[in-house]
Amino acid sequence: MPNPNILRKAVLFTSGFDADAQRYFNAVVANGGALTADEKTFYNTWRVDSKNNANPWDPSAHIDLPMIGGTVESMVVNAKTPGTFDQIAVNTVAGDFTVNGFQPNGLDSYFRMVLIASTTLTLESIAMEFYSRTDSSDGTNIGAIVSTSQRVQWSIRDVSGNFVADVYNNNSSEGRLSFANADSLGDHVYARVSNTDARGFKDATQIGSNTTGGGSQPDIEFFLGAANSGGSAAGFDDKQCAGAGILDGLTAAQVQAMSNGRETFNVSLGRNL
Repeated sequence: MPNPNILRKAVLFTSGFDADAQRYFNAVVANGGALTADEKTFYNTWRVDSKNNANPWDPSAHIDLPMIGGTVESMVVNAKTPGTFDQIAVNTVAGDFTVNGFQPNGLDSYFRMVLIASTTLTLESIAMEFYSRTDSSDGTNIGAIVSTSQRVQWSIRDVSGNFVADVYNNNSSEGRLSFANADSLGDHVYARVSNTDARGFKDATQIGSNTTGGGSQPDIEFFLGAANSGGSAAGFDDKQCAGAGILDGLTAAQVQAMSNGRETFNVSLGRNL
């Protein structure tokens, strides 16, 4: 009888998948999750493109959450580097996870992202991505706050209908990024590459910019679907997330490549808007 371990290794080595994509697929299975053949194929295509296109963004990523597999076991795995910055789901239930992504309840469920800005990111280089399939206002999409001068808090559409990013500033001055956003649908990216260059993007198009301010980075982990406010969750969000990430600062061309790739991936899965 053939050794099943040998057969399994043969499948892995002849799958034709990119090595990094295959590592992610294996990690999902090891965590108790499962991905469909289409999810694997489409993710592999996107991952290869993210490293090989004219404006590669993959090297800048610390966390990449494709939000596929339909279960918490699959969605908490960090596709960029499985085992590092894997998410920790808090107060979630099975119904929060579908083939379309993760939708926190807006009351008490969220992901602990594990990544701490002060130990992983540099002061003037950060990008955050959130692909929303639902239109709702208020709620923090990604956030960590220690004090008014130590905050990385981002909402693609706050209660006033604005795209708002408070990054290493004191909330209302020193270059807070805030501008109108008609709805919260689609792929949103905040990218800061220097203390004079912070930009907001929606579906690969820049929709706002501002100079930024001083301050320092928070020394607590980010939350997704809420803000980590001094160790407690606040500003709960209820948008269905079909992709999210934390990266080093991205140029406009890299943001465009990433957002277009995310959209193509979601179109392939039939869950685009």
